[in-house]
Amino acid sequence: MALNNIADQGGVDHFGGGAVPLKRRVIATKSGQYAFADVTLHDNDGNPVDLSHADYTSTTVKAKFKDAVTITSAADVVSADCTITTAADGEIRCELPAVVKNTPGIYIGEFAVMDASDRMLFSNTLWIVVDEGLFGSLNDSVGPPSMAEIRLFLRDFSQENELLDTVDFDMSEIAAAITLPVRFWNEILPPLNRTYSSQNFPWRYHWLIAICANLFSIAAEHYRRNRLQYSAGGMQIDDKNKANEYEQKAAQMKQEWEQFARTKKVSLNVSAGYGTTGSPYNYGGR
Repeated sequence: MALNNIADQGGVDHFGGGAVPLKRRVIATKSGQYAFADVTLHDNDGNPVDLSHADYTSTTVKAKFKDAVTITSAADVVSADCTITTAADGEIRCELPAVVKNTPGIYIGEFAVMDASDRMLFSNTLWIVVDEGLFGSLNDSVGPPSMAEIRLFLRDFSQENELLDTVDFDMSEIAAAITLPVRFWNEILPPLNRTYSSQNFPWRYHWLIAICANLFSIAAEHYRRNRLQYSAGGMQIDDKNKANEYEQKAAQMKQEWEQFARTKKVSLNVSAGYGTTGSPYNYGGR
């Protein structure tokens, strides 16, 4: 069963004479699903790569995956082989490794074209979103709030966004927003012996609050940058004048999240500082 390349956008923006790739594409699945990732490889100009060209004779395609948050060692990177399905269109297929598709989280997947000497010619990097599912690994790795939970909390459905007639946030933005709270937790003081990944961060309510705060902040930047008040047919149009509302909501939710994160981390740090020390004056010499 092939996975859909959600937000699979080709092409680039151009700024200052250089190519600026569009948003990172997303592949989404549910934990435990038997599925293949179908990916179209793009060049630096955003066009599908013709893998049947002479430049790619005797090439193979390989993939590597890692959690999107953790700073990894080589042992944390999982590899997989890919199959070229339609060479002229740059289309490949790769089965997600079991450790990825069975464990909910946000991953980075890099799909690379290798020459006969196993040197990388180019690669594409995508988000891999694995939602929680009862047919996956049932352990402490519960993963992040699901895409459905996040959209429900935001009420972000096209049929309910009367003015937009589409969703307010795409999956690339949501995937990025999911990773930021865990990064924030790992980096703020005080330091703890344990850091978390997108697979095992345990405080899901506050994680959801922080995700939404990040998304509202992203939206505020969009509305601020694209606001243009104009007149049409005798009417004053200012439909992008929403930055302040989004910023206020982002600040409110961010304050709730950061207060929790800092208080909780200090509490855990203090608890870790207390232990027991043996003494000969204790009863029984213990």
